[in-house]
Amino acid sequence: MDRKMAVFAAMGFEIAGLVIAGVYFGGWVDKTFGWGGLGVAAAIGAALIGWIIHLLMLAKKFEREAAEDESRGRQEPPDQR
Repeated sequence: MDRKMAVFAAMGFEIAGLVIAGVYFGGWVDKTFGWGGLGVAAAIGAALIGWIIHLLMLAKKFEREAAEDESRGRQEPPDQR
């Protein structure tokens, strides 16, 4: 598994952790301020927005690295399966 695949596989665990943290933090906000479920929704929504921004930043980084490698004439090694 190359570096790029490992990063995107790890992002799956990252989103799961963010959703779980959003549920717990949002639940605390709901209990503390009596928001009736809006705290959980807001926390998960904020986590998802942050995750999407992170995903876009990584995609741009990998795109930029690929362009630099191409301009240098470097090719990725073939998969060794």
